[in-house]
Amino acid sequence: MYLRLSTVRRANRTYRYAQLVVSERRADGTPTNRVVASLGALSDAAIAGGRAALAASLRRTRRFRGR
Repeated sequence: MYLRLSTVRRANRTYRYAQLVVSERRADGTPTNRVVASLGALSDAAIAGGRAALAASLRRTRRFRGR
C-alpha cells in the first residue's frame, strides 16, 4: 500500500491530489494497482504526515504478523 500523487496544472495553478493505492495481481497473474481511497487535494504537510502514518501502520502490521 502506498500514496500515489498526481499533479494537475490548470489556468496557471498547480493542484496535487493523493490516492491510497494497493498493488495486486489479477487472476491471470498481471500486476495491477487498485485505488482504495481518493484523498483529494492535500497540502505538502498533509501528504508528508499521511506517508509517515502509513509507514508506521505498515511497520506495526508486519511486526504483528512476525515479519
